[in-house]
Amino acid sequence: MLDPSPAMAYRGNPARSDGAGSETHRPELEQLVEDLLRVRMSRLKLPPEIKPLFLRRMRRNIRKNTAGWCFWLAMLTILNGVFDAFIVPPRVFPLIVAERVLLAACLLTVRQLVKRDLFVPLAPFYLGLPCVLTVIIAGIGGLAAHDTGLLNRYLDNAMLVDCTAMMFFGIEFSFCLGICATCLPLIALFLGFAPLANAARLQVMFFDVTAFLSIAYGRHVQNLILARLFLLNMRDEIRDAAARARHAQLSSIAYTDPLTELSNRRYFDEICEAISANATSLLPVSVCMIEIDHFKKLNDTLGHLQGDRCLKLVAATIRNHLRGPSDIAARFGGEEFVLLLPNTGLAAARDLAERIRGAILDLQHPNPGAPGGIVTISIGAADLQNPPVTIQSLIATADTALYRAKQSGRNRVST
Repeated sequence: MLDPSPAMAYRGNPARSDGAGSETHRPELEQLVEDLLRVRMSRLKLPPEIKPLFLRRMRRNIRKNTAGWCFWLAMLTILNGVFDAFIVPPRVFPLIVAERVLLAACLLTVRQLVKRDLFVPLAPFYLGLPCVLTVIIAGIGGLAAHDTGLLNRYLDNAMLVDCTAMMFFGIEFSFCLGICATCLPLIALFLGFAPLANAARLQVMFFDVTAFLSIAYGRHVQNLILARLFLLNMRDEIRDAAARARHAQLSSIAYTDPLTELSNRRYFDEICEAISANATSLLPVSVCMIEIDHFKKLNDTLGHLQGDRCLKLVAATIRNHLRGPSDIAARFGGEEFVLLLPNTGLAAARDLAERIRGAILDLQHPNPGAPGGIVTISIGAADLQNPPVTIQSLIATADTALYRAKQSGRNRVST
């Protein structure tokens, strides 16, 4: 493959764009992003055209965070079981151990689901399960031990777990509120069975409610900030895509012949210069000079519009016979075309030239000024087997072969 310089890397077919950024660069999307960036952050709400992309991008980052959170909490749960042996009554210790094993297994299962990105629509349910299960296990363990202090510590730990969960994987504000609405009544229920004074219960519940709602609202604010940053990044991406599209269009104009849509002489000269400098690995390399026979007579007889149509047909035929992206066809000037064929010896180049000549002949395109009354072409081919690679001298040799073909009666290939 020819890749002489970064600036020319995309120009295997300069008339074609790679389409990068075409999905992002849409004027209506750009205007929508600009309008959203003018909205106050507290009122920002992503529309259906943008929100799925935001959630998809956020899920990539949150997947790693959530998987790490599940593993950390599973290990912490198991390690805390060691301390339970010293602080809980022996009769309830097996129950506590069983609960901790159950919670650790649940967390590790959720971790696998998150890492593999399975059952994405059900994610709010299986992500919220460890949060609810943590509160249930804490409450049952504390009540079974008949120890108010232990119950409070267990519930505080459960609340810490739920708060970190909302910080790590809470995308939607409604999801955080769902955890609060499920866990807070459970905490109140367990506190109701504990031998606490009403003031103590109210104090604990006030602290828990405040902590839960503060974390949930903080997550909501963080989501708004992330959405704002997402819109800013999206605006930059749209502008970059537009700039790349304009650059590709200008490059295509600069290096493409507008009539035939083949590469132009400027592009061909740059390729030749690059190959001559550092592309000996492309040897053998061949060049074919192609000229439409009696083209001036066609223009004089049928007019320039028919002459342009003839140039387009010949160019399209040449392009259809290229063997791959490494073959380069260019309009050399006027009615002349040139083929640059890397890794191609003279025999293969002559065979390709004969196929192109025959295809032009089969078109039977009229040329009243030609002896046979149809368009034909003459081709001169030359190759270079050994370094140094001097493409310009190779072109001169092929041009000499083309002159011989015309002198020998035209409509032929000469080497």
